[in-house]
Amino acid sequence: MTKGGLSAEEAEKVLQQKLEALNEPMDDENYYFVQTFTMNLEKSPEYTEQKNHSHDEEAFQKATLEGVLKARELLEKNDIKYIRPPDNFVEMFRDEREMEIVRQKLMEDQRAIQIAEAKRKQKQIEQAPKVENVQKKPGILMKKKVSAAQRKKDAKKAMRAKSK
Repeated sequence: MTKGGLSAEEAEKVLQQKLEALNEPMDDENYYFVQTFTMNLEKSPEYTEQKNHSHDEEAFQKATLEGVLKARELLEKNDIKYIRPPDNFVEMFRDEREMEIVRQKLMEDQRAIQIAEAKRKQKQIEQAPKVENVQKKPGILMKKKVSAAQRKKDAKKAMRAKSK
């Protein structure tokens, strides 16, 4: 007995069947579609290099519709159900708790965007060239920036002037 409850001979037989199934020709479109649920369209949509996106979207929509109709025929041909039963209810809406989480996330994202925008504007202001002697407040001129070495020299001059 093997792991799956089959004898060695039965397991060998199952393995041979699976290998034969794998070696079946994949040229048959019907077989390929049923095994993979994928298909190649006979005519692919033609895209333009221009900025005419509506033409591209229309071509894609036509190709998709053609593929869906062809897939529907293959599903019906192989007796594969593709329409959900009417009693199968899928909940489509979120409850209030989930929606509140979504709202909070959106508000956090919006705040993050506003903060990033404010930082960007502040950085632009800091990087702008500064004009000397521009009044910040009416009647008060900006003082020139004086280095520590210059202040020492000015202090020494003032001391000499006082001592004379």
